[in-house]
Amino acid sequence: MNDAIKDQAFQSDSTRRLSVPVMAAFGSGELGPAVVTIGLYSLLLFYYQQIVGLSGTLTGLALGIALFCDAVTDPLVGSLSDRVRSKYGRRHPVMAASAIPIAITLFALFNPPDGLSAVGSFAWLTVFAILVRTALTFFVIPHLALGAEMTPDYLQRSTLYSFGSLIGGVGGALIGFAVYVLGVLSDHR
Repeated sequence: MNDAIKDQAFQSDSTRRLSVPVMAAFGSGELGPAVVTIGLYSLLLFYYQQIVGLSGTLTGLALGIALFCDAVTDPLVGSLSDRVRSKYGRRHPVMAASAIPIAITLFALFNPPDGLSAVGSFAWLTVFAILVRTALTFFVIPHLALGAEMTPDYLQRSTLYSFGSLIGGVGGALIGFAVYVLGVLSDHR
């Protein structure tokens, strides 16, 4: 391939530019995973150690097992969403189907039954951490693939994913801050 063709292949395709509202809409898809991730990484350790009474070792082990399972489910869900055929596209049905399971499993994760033993609490945490991460995978993996399908242009894809990172990062930080402020305010009542 000569240099002129290579340069042309890497230049931005200005005929199909994504608008800022489209990129912002795509980026807003990062808010949900950001909220769940903040819940899993900042609140869950505290909750299971301080409220439920599970040791830090067992809490960490349960979350490590869930991460391992997540590494297995990611390529499986990606392969599944590649094969979906629907009038709504390949990615949207899988993403939409994940919403209710994410909500149910996240609720269950933070609401273990009262009176569980350490083994019972560990089992509850392990099972529901795996289920939350799996349900989240059914949203995140197709969402990432959708971004790659929205434009063939490398620069536009980079901008698109940057919108997602910005919105997810800032939104997640604001939500985390709001949870902190609400906690402080409720302590002063």
